[in-house]
Amino acid sequence: LDTIRAQSALAAAYHQAGRMAAAVQIYEQVLAGTERSLGPSHRDTVAAGISLAGTYYDVGRLTDATKVYRDVLQRAEEALPASDPLLKSARDGLAAITGQ
Repeated sequence: LDTIRAQSALAAAYHQAGRMAAAVQIYEQVLAGTERSLGPSHRDTVAAGISLAGTYYDVGRLTDATKVYRDVLQRAEEALPASDPLLKSARDGLAAITGQ
């Protein structure tokens, strides 16, 4: 998990620096790694999906962003308490794309 956390921090730094292709690639690896290590509904996996979806959105990959946000939101609604801020983040991200 330390490797996955380090990758996530690196992806965030790349995103912030505008190195979007590298950020996308690493966030994809982070999501796959958290799904494998922690399961698809774990809070860290949900957070990784939100980061990936947001980065897809930022680079104009709206179809990919929508798919990931929907998947993450479904998992979050099943596994997290209704008051969890990650649920709001997933809903807000999806709404930014779909207008709903």
